[in-house]
Amino acid sequence: MTTTTIRTTCDSCQLTFDVPSTAIVLALPAPTADAAVEPSFVHICPSCLACDSTPVPWRTATYLLDAGATAFTAPDLDQIQPRYPEHRPDSTRPMSLDDLIDLYAALDSDARVL
Repeated sequence: MTTTTIRTTCDSCQLTFDVPSTAIVLALPAPTADAAVEPSFVHICPSCLACDSTPVPWRTATYLLDAGATAFTAPDLDQIQPRYPEHRPDSTRPMSLDDLIDLYAALDSDARVL
């Protein structure tokens, strides 16, 4: 059984070395990303231990996946944006004592339900 390797050069220390396909992590773009965005492979330099990311064509990425590389897909930005269901009240006046008592009663009744 032969192991597929990629020869690459570290951007930090300029060392050229071989990376086995099983030690490569492919970073695939999000499904909604621009079609021009290519995947990249992430590797660690054995000399300086810097982590580099090198863009590769889709064809190379499929070969690397077939050879045993690990892949992860970037999430869609719409899926990772926080969503806040609550809205700030329109009232601009400070909270009164009656408002505080009502809030405490509402919180206390919710706690009893649990």
